[in-house]
Amino acid sequence: MSKVLEDKKLIFMDFEVFSNSIHPDTGQPYWMVVFIELSSMKKFTIKNDYEKLRWFYRVYKDDIFIGYNIRGYDQWIMKGLLLGQDAGYITKQIIEEDKKGSYVVRNHKSVPMNIFDVATGFHGLKQLEAFMGSRIKESDVPFDIDRPLTQEEENEVEEYCTHDVTETIKVYHKRISAFNAQVGLLDMFDLPIEHISKTSAQLTALILEAEKQDYKNDEFDFIYPDTYRLEKYPQVKEFFDSIKNGTFVPTKFEKGKPKIEIEIEIAGVPTVYALGGLHGAIKNYMYEGRIYSLDVASLYPALILEYGLMSRACESDAKFRYIRDERIVLKKVKNPLQEALKLAIKC
Repeated sequence: MSKVLEDKKLIFMDFEVFSNSIHPDTGQPYWMVVFIELSSMKKFTIKNDYEKLRWFYRVYKDDIFIGYNIRGYDQWIMKGLLLGQDAGYITKQIIEEDKKGSYVVRNHKSVPMNIFDVATGFHGLKQLEAFMGSRIKESDVPFDIDRPLTQEEENEVEEYCTHDVTETIKVYHKRISAFNAQVGLLDMFDLPIEHISKTSAQLTALILEAEKQDYKNDEFDFIYPDTYRLEKYPQVKEFFDSIKNGTFVPTKFEKGKPKIEIEIEIAGVPTVYALGGLHGAIKNYMYEGRIYSLDVASLYPALILEYGLMSRACESDAKFRYIRDERIVLKKVKNPLQEALKLAIKC
């Protein structure tokens, strides 16, 4: 049993806010939240009731709140409401003005919440519902409605909101390894539960004792290992050199921004090199016979350690090396904790 999860409840949640629908009793934009406590599957619905929301927070504030995009939206609505802010204003600032919740809800640190986001970063919840074979439930009540909701519409919104929470629970079970990895790191490095709210990058920085740096504008000052050999494909280095010296001329654009990449053929395979790495594949390739899939355990951590490429935000690579070595040992014996260590070294 996880030390940090001891006596903790998992509370799944989802907010619905109608920024232009003013509630006749509160004089504020209409809002609703549905909570479901996982172990009992008990449901709590709160509608425009600030005191009830404050009571719920007092009871469960030390537990873990889980949602789909809770990091980007729902936590800010809840914190803002608890601080007396207008949920409609927060919604418009985050969704329409594309502002960060931490900027909109300025005093948010006075309302601590342990959160975990099950969003994949690549899909919307409705898309995942389709992937899982679930019924896609859309709200029949438009979110830009500019009058008070009828009782029938309130019931429809509650059904829609409840559906999203139950689907979020399904996503959680599908992605439980990500949750367990985050929890595993907290246990392994004796970190308190509040760090579950961090992104994997933030948690990794904490574990590796990284210190924030005042970097110079040198992100494209590439260095090349003295062991590399590019006798056949010199244009790969020429591409990176052109970025380094500022002579690269983009030929492709996406949403008005230049794509910094080059496509060349490597061993008969069309391959794209870009700043984030490379990808190569033969389109619509078909083959009958033996196909080998080759993988190297912790390839990028090995390269980082071999060539001294550890982040300059870290004083040394000792802890990184320990995590890499320990992860390989655990992986060999099929210990699930290796997934937690994999999260820390990202490979």
